[in-house]
This record gives sequence, structure tokens and C-alpha cells, in this order.
Amino acid sequence: MYELRQVRVPAGISGQLRLARTEDLDLLTEWAVGFDAEVWKRPLPADEAVQARRQVEGKIAAQELFVWEVGG
Repeated sequence: MYELRQVRVPAGISGQLRLARTEDLDLLTEWAVGFDAEVWKRPLPADEAVQARRQVEGKIAAQELFVWEVGG
């Protein structure tokens, strides 16, 4: 377990943090499904992939998900 006690803003890194948007849904779902596949060392069943998409969609709607954008 880790605890963040201080934030150091990185310098000299291109890009910017922004809220995820609806147009990011496909990419972020792909990343979430890929992460689970790596963790569990198996392809994600279709019903779990649908659930992952719903979770990502909910986080976007609640403005709880961010992406780092470089050059659009």
C-alpha cells in the first residue's frame, strides 16, 4: 500500500492533464480490458468487458477519470 504525502509537479514534460471525455471511451475501455487481461493472464470474458466499459463510462460522466494528452 502506498500513501501520497506530497505532489511534485513535473517540469519539462510535454502535454497536459485533462478530464476524460466521451470520445475517449473506446480507448480507455480498451486500456481497462487490457489491464485486466494482463493482471489475470487471460482474455477478459465478454460480460466483464461490457462491465468494464460501463465503469469507464460512469467515471467519465462523474468526472473522475483523467488522461494525459500530448499533441491532441
